[in-house]
Amino acid sequence: MTAQFRAPDMHVPRPSDLGGVARGAWSMLPSPTATLYYGGLVATAALGVIEWPVAAAIGIGTALASRGELDPLPRRDDVPRDARAANERAADDE
Repeated sequence: MTAQFRAPDMHVPRPSDLGGVARGAWSMLPSPTATLYYGGLVATAALGVIEWPVAAAIGIGTALASRGELDPLPRRDDVPRDARAANERAADDE
């Protein structure tokens, strides 16, 4: 009886195979500003400046409040009725 050793047949991905995965992972990361904010929040809780439940509440509240904030300017549909009427009157006066 003799022992035989064979190299495993492994698939090594090429860099082109990883391009889409890396772009997808990077798009899920928070912005550098958000990372700095949440890091500071964690640091203040770790140092005991604020209690950790307060830090958690601030972090969760901030995350929820900033959802969908890609375009913070109001659309025409979001303008209150009074402001829309004032804008239309100003346009009619010109």
